[in-house]
Amino acid sequence: MAEYHVAETFLSINGEGLRAGQLAFFIRFTGCNLNCRYCDTQWANIPGAAYTPMTAEQLYSLVKESDARNVTVTGGEPLLQEDIYGLLALLCRDPQLSVEVETNGSLPLQPFWDIP
Repeated sequence: MAEYHVAETFLSINGEGLRAGQLAFFIRFTGCNLNCRYCDTQWANIPGAAYTPMTAEQLYSLVKESDARNVTVTGGEPLLQEDIYGLLALLCRDPQLSVEVETNGSLPLQPFWDIP
């Protein structure tokens, strides 16, 4: 079972994308493969950044407890997380949730096209 490096989780108003202005549950992971000077979360990307190890099931439970219908998976670069596909598949299988992934675009997205 994969354990994700979770920098923080929080409930907030989505400020970007198709669901801007709506309540969203954010899952922020540590680590990034880039070092962009404009990054607003550099603190989560430094080597040795603090994180809480969490499973997909634990994260899903937090999302459901929040009553939010939107989930934003972000980082760092969330696609660097081991078995991120498993977490995204779990979240996407819930018909009550809309899932967005904030990525830096440096990794191939093709492996995620067939998430149910």
